[in-house]
Amino acid sequence: MRLSICIPTHNGRGKFLKEAIDSILPQITPPLREQVQICISDNASEDETQTLIADYNCSFPGVLLYRRNSENLGFTRNLMRAISLAEGDYCWMFSSDDTLPSQALARILALLEKHPNLTGMTVNVQSHDNQMNPLGKGAYLASLMPENPKQMQIFTSPDQIFRNCGSVQGYTSGQIFDRRLWQESVADMSEEKFVSFHYFPYLYTFGCMVKKRPSWMWIPEYLVNNRTNNDYLSIHMNMNALKYHTLTMEEASRVWADLFGRLSATYQILMYDNFINFWAGRNLIYYKGLYVCTTTDEVKALIWFVRRMYFAPRFWLTAFPVLLTPRLILRAGVAILLKLGYKRKTPIRQIVSESPTTGDAVF
Repeated sequence: MRLSICIPTHNGRGKFLKEAIDSILPQITPPLREQVQICISDNASEDETQTLIADYNCSFPGVLLYRRNSENLGFTRNLMRAISLAEGDYCWMFSSDDTLPSQALARILALLEKHPNLTGMTVNVQSHDNQMNPLGKGAYLASLMPENPKQMQIFTSPDQIFRNCGSVQGYTSGQIFDRRLWQESVADMSEEKFVSFHYFPYLYTFGCMVKKRPSWMWIPEYLVNNRTNNDYLSIHMNMNALKYHTLTMEEASRVWADLFGRLSATYQILMYDNFINFWAGRNLIYYKGLYVCTTTDEVKALIWFVRRMYFAPRFWLTAFPVLLTPRLILRAGVAILLKLGYKRKTPIRQIVSESPTTGDAVF
């Protein structure tokens, strides 16, 4: 078995899961039946998922491996279970609400054949709305992508890999990796360490893997269709963007600090790149001034970012004054802008769901 497509899913995703599977199965042509499998770990869903899988198993016997947890184990353990079902040399982590464009599977298999010793790959991703209509742009912000993002590249040191791909490796469906090296790295860190990460257990594991064998490929082709406006965590937080980005940046910071050290250039580059895209400038004004947040959220964001972004002059110039300003004042200012006819180009829900450091499989 060459490739296992590993899909963690949960309650309410049955309709989207069907779209995901329907995009994959036609690409598993008879010559590929022995090379590709789909592994689904179901986090105790109570929707149509079980019936759906039973129907597929009748039509495509042996292609799908399915296990339903008796209770919701959370994202991290459900992801572990999806990967534990896999038998392929490589695993493709895949969100249950994304789809594969045609020929994506053949392209990945061809690249794995040509480059048999890769630790992993990160593929480019095309953004779509909730109904899977193309939005005409990629999901990754240009400034967070590798240098020369239109060029296929193989990076060969942990620092090089994370400086180029570390910000976009957080997007679940864009990652393909060596299964045995994953298993070794998880075993080395212990399950307790793995599950201590609520949002990015795989990002930390990738870091451990590339320290063992640093060989990671960037693929510029759009090989995943990303469904936006469907991120479970942001919806669960009532679109509280301030809290959302504080929590996810906090864990990303922990991952990068554990791997490289807080004083390292790699850590500071990753922190700064994500800061200027999600915190500097108008974004933070809108997190506090237009969308729900609490005083506790404000205080936590202020303390945490002062401790982690002190090294960046732009933080003190752009974010620190906004973090200090009470949200009621910011809301009054935003209300005036809206009355004057100012419209934000990108809805906050889209900003949250497209965040490359979070992905949309967090649940």
